[in-house]
Amino acid sequence: METKNKQYRITIKGIIIVLLLAGLISFGIGLGFSALFKDNISSIVNQLFGEEAQDGIPDIEDLQDPSGKEPNVEDTSQHASPVENVNGVLVLVNKQVHIDSAYVPEGLVQVVDYVPGKDQQYSYARPELAEAFAKMQVDAKAAGLKIIASNAYRSYAVQKSTFEANVKQKGSVEAANKTSAKPGESEHQTGLAMDLTTKTLNYAVATAFEDTAEGKWVAENCHKYGLIIRFPKGKEDITGYNYEPWHIRYVGLEAAKIIYENHLTLEEFLETQKQGI
Repeated sequence: METKNKQYRITIKGIIIVLLLAGLISFGIGLGFSALFKDNISSIVNQLFGEEAQDGIPDIEDLQDPSGKEPNVEDTSQHASPVENVNGVLVLVNKQVHIDSAYVPEGLVQVVDYVPGKDQQYSYARPELAEAFAKMQVDAKAAGLKIIASNAYRSYAVQKSTFEANVKQKGSVEAANKTSAKPGESEHQTGLAMDLTTKTLNYAVATAFEDTAEGKWVAENCHKYGLIIRFPKGKEDITGYNYEPWHIRYVGLEAAKIIYENHLTLEEFLETQKQGI
């Protein structure tokens, strides 16, 4: 009887030891798997989603408001004022002044020398911009240059999709908003803004445009046609956007001349007009 009880106690003890060992092994495997997963998560996502994930995985907090909600990039009215004189050539649209989602400029026309093979829906502009660009093209071609028009008018809906794609690529609303406007805050919706490129850049819209012969010519001459470089270098704190040598905006001959000669942004120019300077 005593022998049987001893064997029974040994059996129970053995079961307990086995269970403890199994628990420790599972815990260790869990730690190992977690570390492995953490170390390789960027690689895994890159393989699944391609180039857009190469800059790393954005923290979910970066895509949320402080309130913890998903970012609402469509609602630009919370901290912005409605645009004034929306049909005027000096209309101001930026991060502080938004344009109504339903606004579509009247009389849009197709611009000349548009990127070959690109979706034609982006080749339309206000007549003032289209005419100014056509005149500039005549003189540019006479100088042996070929400037190509890209992205002119974009609707609110297209801008919304564009910005959301940039948020996904950049990893946060804040990062995307340095180079891309939120819907309702884009000049492209006015029909008075256009992006430029060249064949030498393979028709890409890029900062390298400033180093091309076309880019240098545009910077020195576009004001003669009522156009300005809308987001100039060194003025990022005023415009709210990174330098964009490719982004031109029609403002009219008089305003463009003053802006160019005094190295102003559109915001600064309009402020001087208010103050009567």
